Amino acid sequence: MGYQPTPQQWAIHSVGPLQGKSSKRFRVVCMGRRSGKSWMAAYEIMPWLLTPNTRGWIVGPNYNLAQKIAREVKRMVMTELKLPIDSKKEISGDLYYLKIAGLNSEISVKSADAPDSLIGGLPPGSIAGGRTLD
Repeated sequence: MGYQPTPQQWAIHSVGPLQGKSSKRFRVVCMGRRSGKSWMAAYEIMPWLLTPNTRGWIVGPNYNLAQKIAREVKRMVMTELKLPIDSKKEISGDLYYLKIAGLNSEISVKSADAPDSLIGGLPPGSIAGGRTLD
């Protein structure tokens, strides 16, 4: 899909649970501004999304930051992979929910600004985005 991870990004991908090298529920990425964290997160969630009968969240401190990851996931699913969509919720072009037909896998975009939407806990395969520290 044209993704060439940097050495720092590859270090995060190579210790993930999909590679069988980590049993940890959470991993923390500490990288600077413009280092490709959102891009990396979108590619990190794709194997989960392409696994049948899975559900995940993209959570950001606010919807605007979560949409950075969601836009890339939407582009990969709809433009590059051309997967059939069972249902989706978009408002003004921003993705809030996507369910892939046939796979029955789904992704929801949520915000920490709306804590009521986070009830039920973070499902496996979710990405929680954050902010850079200056």
